[in-house]
Amino acid sequence: MKWWIVAIVFLGAAVSRAQAEELQDYQDMSLEELLELPVGVASIRAEPERRAPAVVTRLSREELQSLGVRDLVDVLNLVPGFSYPGVDVANVVDFGFRGLWGHEGKILLMVDGQSMNDLFYGSNALGHHYPLEQVDHIEIIRGPGSVLYGGTSELAAINIVTRGAAELHGASASFMGGMYPSGLARADLNLAVGQEDLDGIRGLNVSAAAYIGHGNRSDGTYTDFYGHSFSMLSNEGLDPAFYNLAVSYKGLSLRFIYDNYRLKERDSYIQDYQTVPMAGGQLPTSPANELWRTAIADAQYKWTRGPLTLTARYQFKYQLSYAVRDLNSPDYSDHPANRNSMWLIGTYDLLPTLRLLTGVEGFVDHAYQASSVTATGAPHYLLRPVIDANGNLAFPGAFSATYENIAALAELQSNSKLGNVNAGMRYEHNSYYGSAVVPRFGWTKVTGPFHTKALLNFAFRAPSVGDIALANQSGLKPEHARVAELEVGYSPNHNQLITLNLFDIALSDTLVFLPDIVNNTLYYYNYAQTGTSGFELEYRLRYKWVFLRASYSYYTARNLFESGSRNKIDSYAVPGDPSRLVAFPSHKLAVMANVTLWKGLSLAPSANFFSSRYGALSGDGLGNPLYGNTSSLLLLNVYLHYDNLFVKGLEVGAGVANALNQSSGYIQPYSAGHAPLPGPRRELFTRVAYSVHF
Repeated sequence: MKWWIVAIVFLGAAVSRAQAEELQDYQDMSLEELLELPVGVASIRAEPERRAPAVVTRLSREELQSLGVRDLVDVLNLVPGFSYPGVDVANVVDFGFRGLWGHEGKILLMVDGQSMNDLFYGSNALGHHYPLEQVDHIEIIRGPGSVLYGGTSELAAINIVTRGAAELHGASASFMGGMYPSGLARADLNLAVGQEDLDGIRGLNVSAAAYIGHGNRSDGTYTDFYGHSFSMLSNEGLDPAFYNLAVSYKGLSLRFIYDNYRLKERDSYIQDYQTVPMAGGQLPTSPANELWRTAIADAQYKWTRGPLTLTARYQFKYQLSYAVRDLNSPDYSDHPANRNSMWLIGTYDLLPTLRLLTGVEGFVDHAYQASSVTATGAPHYLLRPVIDANGNLAFPGAFSATYENIAALAELQSNSKLGNVNAGMRYEHNSYYGSAVVPRFGWTKVTGPFHTKALLNFAFRAPSVGDIALANQSGLKPEHARVAELEVGYSPNHNQLITLNLFDIALSDTLVFLPDIVNNTLYYYNYAQTGTSGFELEYRLRYKWVFLRASYSYYTARNLFESGSRNKIDSYAVPGDPSRLVAFPSHKLAVMANVTLWKGLSLAPSANFFSSRYGALSGDGLGNPLYGNTSSLLLLNVYLHYDNLFVKGLEVGAGVANALNQSSGYIQPYSAGHAPLPGPRRELFTRVAYSVHF
C-alpha cells in the first residue's frame, strides 16, 4: 500500500493554491435553476431538460464526484432505462436499454461529441474505461438519436462532456485506488490542465488531460460450461489509458483523442461450440492481451453571419476492437479499421422562434480482418493472405473492404405559445446496404409547474463492417426501430420534480448474431421482430444541504394487444414468460443521494435493485448450458467526501461499493455459449484530488 501514500504526497505537492467559488455557486443553485441548464445532445439548439425534444438525463460533475462513482458502469446503473450489464465475449461487458441488448451499434457513446463506438461492430467495452474524473457533465438521450447521429444510436445516445479550458482554468490531479477482498480493484491517476487566452492571445484556448490506470474486472472465479475455471484476478485485467487534447481559436476547433484500453481475457469467444480450435472446449491456458484502441483527429470551423451559421468538419478515426495480435493464440483476431468523415452543417434562424438545420455528411470506411474464428467468407470481400512469423500462410484468407456512405439531414425547430416543435429527417445511402430514411417528431410544452413531451422517432442500426464480414449469403440490411414516448412532469416547488415517461419500442429486421453449430460458422442475420413497452418514474429533490434522485424502471416484452410476446427471436426469449428477455431484469430501482453533514463534509449513499434475470447460468460439464433465474440483486454503495480539506481545492473521499458483497455476474444476452462473467465484489476505495486556478 506504500504506492498509495506516494501518490497522495505527489498530488499534494502538484499545485499550491485553488479556488472553490465555482463549485459553491453550483451547490447554491436550486433544482429549478439546474433544470434550465442547456442540454445539447438532443437537438440542433441546446434546450433545458424540460424543453428538450427527447427524454434526457443530465448529470453534473458535482453530483458524480459527490457520489464517488468509479466508472461509467456505476453511472448508467443509476440512470433510468439502462438495464443491468451483460457479457458479450472475451471480457467485454456492455449495457442493455429498456430490456434490449444495446451492445452492437444501438447505444452511441461519445466523448466531447466524438463517437467511441468501434467501426468493426459498432460496439463498446465498459468497465474501468472512460475517465469520469475529467467530466464536466454527462448528457444522455434515453431514446433514439438516428436523425442527428446516424446508424449507431438506435436506442440511446450518451455524450461525456469533459472539462475544457474555461472549466479548468488551471490544473488538476487526482488519484483513485480500490481493493477487492482478495486483490487489487483499481489504481487510477488523472492529470488535466487548461487555460483560456493562452499566453495573452485572446481567443486561444487550450486544454489537455491524461488518464492511466490498472485494475481487474473482479476477484471472483469464472467457470465455463465444461467446468473449467480460473480466478479473475490477473486473468481478466482492465487497463485504461485515455488522452484528450483540445485547441480552439475563434471559430476553429481542434481535438485529438487517443484511447488505449487494454484487456486481459481467458473467457475467450465461444469455445463451448468449438468454433475456435480448442479440443474438448478447453479454455486457454493463459490470458490473451486484447486491445481496444481509438485515435481520433477532429477539426471543425464555425462561421456565423447574422442568422446563418455554417460548420465545416473533418475527422479521421482509427480503431481496433477485440484485437488479439498473438498468432499463437486461439483467439487471434486482428481487424484495424479507419474512417474519413466530412460534414457541412448549416443552421438558419428564419424567425426568432423558427430555426432550420440542414446538412450533408459523408464517410469512407476501410477495414481489414484476419481471425482464427471461422468466418463465412462473404464474396464482397477481397482476399488477402495473412503470413505468420515463418513466412507461411497463417489462415485460408483474410478480408479487406471499403464502403462509402453519404447522408443528408434536415430539422425544423419552432417555439411558440402552443409548445416547441421539432421535426426532422435523415436520408442515408451506403454502398453496401443501400438506403435508410428515418424521420422524427417531437412536441414539448412547459406550463408553469407542468411539462409534457410527445415524441415519435424512427431510427436504424446500420450493419457495420464486422457484421457484413459475417453475413449469411443473403446479405444484410439495416435494422429499423419505431419508438413512441410520452413524458409528463410536475414540479410542486423550486426544489422538487416528478417525471413519468411511457415508451413503446418496436424493432424490425433485427440484426442478430447466431452461431451455426452444424456448419461450425458464425453468422449475422436480419431476424424477426422484437420490442418492449414500459415506463420510467423519477423523483428529484434538491436543497443546499441535500440532493436526491430516485427512479423506477420497468419493461415488458408482452404484446399489449394480443396474447404472447412481441419478441420473435428465439435466442432472446425466456421460456414460459413472454414478458421478459434474456439477461435483463424487468424491474430496476435506483437511488442516489448526497447529504452535507458539516461544511465540506458529505455522505452519499446510492443503491440499485434489479429483479431476477434469466439466462445460461452454469453448464452440465459437457459444454451444454443450463438455464435458470438469478436471485434479485441489491447493490449498495456508500461514499464519505470532504471538500476543501485543510486548503481550498483539496478533496478527499473514501467509500465502499457493493457493500453487501452481492454476487453480480454478467449474463450473455443471446444464446452463444458464454458462461456468466463474475462482476465486481465488495470494493473499498479512496479518492484524493487537488486543483488550482491560474
